[in-house]
Order: sequence, then C-alpha cells, then structure tokens
Amino acid sequence: MTHAERFSGKVALITGAANGIARETARIMAAEGASIAAFDRDEAGLSRLEEELRFAGGGRLLTRVVDVLDEASVDRAVADAA
Repeated sequence: MTHAERFSGKVALITGAANGIARETARIMAAEGASIAAFDRDEAGLSRLEEELRFAGGGRLLTRVVDVLDEASVDRAVADAA
C-alpha cells in the first residue's frame, strides 16, 4: 500500500480545519486518499482549504461552517458528513 492509498475509503472529520495543525492534517490525509469533512468557524479559511485540496487528489471534501460550541450546528454538520 502506498502513502497515496493509506487512508483510501476512510473519512476524516477535522474540526478547526481552516488553519494550523488541523489544516495540515486535512492536507496530508487528503493526499493519502481520505475523504475529508472539514469544520471551522472561519468560512474564508475553509474556502482556501477547498481550493487547495481540489488539486491534492485523494477522496472527497465536505466543508461546513461550524461552531463546535453550538451542539445543533455540530449535529447538522456530522449528519451531512455521514
């Protein structure tokens, strides 16, 4: 199994995905075949991540603007990811 296939068929749900370590995690996991569900309050940052990951290959990408302190917001986003 190559690195590009390591997470093939897997879904990574990543909060805080628009910046920092979580953003890099999304990039790496996408490059290794994972489908990504990226959640963050930063809509502009998620848009940049979407643009970047379109060219990374790997699985599918779902982004949602989510405040993890808002339980209903999290529930909707997780349902979308499922």
